Amino acid sequence: LLPIEKLPIGSYIDVVRAVKSYYVLKSWIEEMREGEIERRFGVEPGDLHRFVETASWMLYSFSEVSKLCGKKDLAKFLLEESMRVQYGIRKDLIELVKLEGIGRVRARALYRSGFVSIREIARAKPEDLMKVPGIGEVLAKRIINDAKRRISYADPSNRE
Repeated sequence: LLPIEKLPIGSYIDVVRAVKSYYVLKSWIEEMREGEIERRFGVEPGDLHRFVETASWMLYSFSEVSKLCGKKDLAKFLLEESMRVQYGIRKDLIELVKLEGIGRVRARALYRSGFVSIREIARAKPEDLMKVPGIGEVLAKRIINDAKRRISYADPSNRE
């Protein structure tokens, strides 16, 4: 391999772009704010959206191919990474963003307030969730109902 400074100019630019894309996506899944990413890396909102959409789709696609190849553990890992990229979250929020109306900001607020799983949310009262910033009464009820539905569906004894 050639040292980076000896690469042909086209290759060098491609390497720089790839490294920039990596850092943009890494910052995104580490929950850096969009505005900070845009400022720090000089990307426009549309560029960030494109990075996220493309990377999430590729990870999901690789997950599906891995399933077809019988690599279930790899498929699960890639699907989780696809969700992390899609939502811009750390691994600890994957379960929470599955709930309707919950994105990266609300998921982190729920997590910080002690609601770290769908099961805990299903057991909560609307008043409990309404103490979390960004969650009002209507959303609290909807989140709790969605959590209960997901737990019920996940438990085979609840299905007919």
